[in-house]
Amino acid sequence: MNILPFVFSFLFVLSLLSFDLFRSLRTMTIVDVLLQKRSAMERTVNNQIIQRHWRKLLKQHRTQESPSLKKKPSRIKMPSSPRLQTPFSPASQWNLRPFLENPKNPSLHAITVSLFLSLYPEIFREQPVLLERLLLALVSTFADRNVGTLTDLYPQEEDLAALYYTLLRGTNAYDLTLQKGIPPLGDFVCLQEGASAYFRYATPTLLEAIFGTTLKKSILRKEQIHTERLGKAHTLTRKELEALPEFSHHGPLLLLLSFDTCKERKKEIREHDAVIGMRFRERS
Repeated sequence: MNILPFVFSFLFVLSLLSFDLFRSLRTMTIVDVLLQKRSAMERTVNNQIIQRHWRKLLKQHRTQESPSLKKKPSRIKMPSSPRLQTPFSPASQWNLRPFLENPKNPSLHAITVSLFLSLYPEIFREQPVLLERLLLALVSTFADRNVGTLTDLYPQEEDLAALYYTLLRGTNAYDLTLQKGIPPLGDFVCLQEGASAYFRYATPTLLEAIFGTTLKKSILRKEQIHTERLGKAHTLTRKELEALPEFSHHGPLLLLLSFDTCKERKKEIREHDAVIGMRFRERS
């Protein structure tokens, strides 16, 4: 008996059933994917509608709660003092040349000693004799050589030369308030022709060395009052300085100071900074 027709018939029926099953599975898969995409889209749209509605209700609630609420004005930054705008420039430093030319002047000597003590308390506070030796050596070097910069003032004694190198070099970071680090001498002292200091640009550290702590605080407080009242940076004029009650015993010091604006020197510094692309940050 020939069974081939029966086998072929069975395979044909089986293939038809399989094809129908695969087509049904494919259709179900496509439908499932479409339903998932539709669900995700509906969820996204509903979330956006809810968020928009919530923002609207929140805005209405804030308006009802404080109808007169206004946007706070942006904080206006008060102008800073010129004493903080000219860091490490000769206009803001103590000019050592007048002292080196006239070391017997008591005022020049006292201010120089006070400045060195405030800059390097850990070195000289317990060794005032060492500071006097260093100053005498600097005066001697200035008298014997043609000195143009601070690096030309190296003492001949080896120990003083090593100490002076330490002061010139300083450390990368320092804090005068916390007495951390060693400030480079060139940040606060210079050698140039002219007055010992420009009052308008003298740093707080230099003001304290010249006038003492009490008068320095009075100067800075008075300048801050003028700055807030005028809306622009203000430093005391000579008359305003003399009018301070704490100034009564400091009259002779005016001979050492210049009250000029030092515009030519500032222009020179700006031009030099523009050439080398340097930017100074304000000093606190």
